[in-house]
Amino acid sequence: MPIIVSAAEFGRHTGRYRQAAQREVVVVTARGAPDVCLLPATEYERYRIMQRREREAFSLKELPEEVIRAIATAPIDAELELFNDEAPS
Repeated sequence: MPIIVSAAEFGRHTGRYRQAAQREVVVVTARGAPDVCLLPATEYERYRIMQRREREAFSLKELPEEVIRAIATAPIDAELELFNDEAPS
């Protein structure tokens, strides 16, 4: 569960929230709405790696096993069910 704090509170106690962000995400709000999130650099790096992987292209022979599993178990939108008869048997 993230810690949610106003920008004013964050400004008054920056050190406290920097330390807290090492354990969980700190969401800083502006006018009551989420504005920015503070998280450890290691988590940000994981996020960047995932972003890059989203844009990677693979030939079918190179497709990572976790991607194959994700595709195989992905739910199909109801409006696309009508195309099921086009799938090879």
